[in-house]
Amino acid sequence: MEAQVDVKTQEDGYDPKIVGFLCNWCSYAGADLAGVSRLRYPPNLRIIRVMCSGSVDPAVLVEGFLRGADGVLVCGCHPGECHYQEGNNHAARRIETLRKLIALTGLEPERLRLEWVSASEGKRFAEIVSDFVDTLSELGPNPVAGDSPDIDIMEGLYVARSAVDDFRLSLLINKEHYLETKPNAFNEIVSSEKIQDLINRAIMDEYARCRILLAAQSDALPVKEIATRTKIPEMDVLKHIVSLRDRGLMAMTEIQGTSPLYISQIAEGEEISTLPLWAKVQKESIRHSIENLGDVDEATKKWIVRELLLTLRCYNCERRRNDVCHFSVCVRGLLSGVVE
Repeated sequence: MEAQVDVKTQEDGYDPKIVGFLCNWCSYAGADLAGVSRLRYPPNLRIIRVMCSGSVDPAVLVEGFLRGADGVLVCGCHPGECHYQEGNNHAARRIETLRKLIALTGLEPERLRLEWVSASEGKRFAEIVSDFVDTLSELGPNPVAGDSPDIDIMEGLYVARSAVDDFRLSLLINKEHYLETKPNAFNEIVSSEKIQDLINRAIMDEYARCRILLAAQSDALPVKEIATRTKIPEMDVLKHIVSLRDRGLMAMTEIQGTSPLYISQIAEGEEISTLPLWAKVQKESIRHSIENLGDVDEATKKWIVRELLLTLRCYNCERRRNDVCHFSVCVRGLLSGVVE
């Protein structure tokens, strides 16, 4: 992607630079058909072939904007025709969530586009590229590209990239289909409206928490100053600080007058993440524990890692803050069925 973004399309004036992620089975074949059919469309698109539109990490799409792309296009198989059954459905949900995050940064969400193109739709592919170039020409250059980037938007995109990687938001997006179709523990199907409301709140919360961590990364600040820097209401900042302190990601350093000062526990240069510090410690603990399960086959080991890491089933464990916990009880519990 970095190589494709760095390609110049025109020396003088503004000519939109687009990075496209095309699915191998349909969209890439459609683009190939457009070329074989000698259909004319703007040369602004730089294509990256992927096996499935659902395999494109949302963080990579944000990275495209951070590296200067004016637009990012994702193309996949039509709904119901995915080579991997549900890949394009996952892509649609991720793109929808990512567009909401991008809107919070100040960048136009129209710069991110998702389209369905089959192998026989070369003409449609050419029309999509032409229309996207026209849209980007109206929007103008990417405000974070060039020698004078918009620092606020760039900071927002950096935060969005961190937020979309957060375990809570990632889990909600990836499990949305199952939450809508599978009954919960009370044998109830949760309505799509409730799930969307939950995801929307998670988007706002994780974005706000990442902004707070970034704002207080180098200096200890009072709530009022953090609110000013992040443009988040003071009461919301305080609510998020309580959550971040519980995760071990923020600490109170001192009290100036009547105002406590808070500082991020993520050092400068480290990637912003709302994954609790105890969970980071437990990642290493999981690795250590799995390595010592000599009587378990590799497939089962991978399943255990996925269950523990992705769902963080030990979240409410009393020992969750214990640096020496090696999941001996949890691992054996999963194997025996004691831990659900």
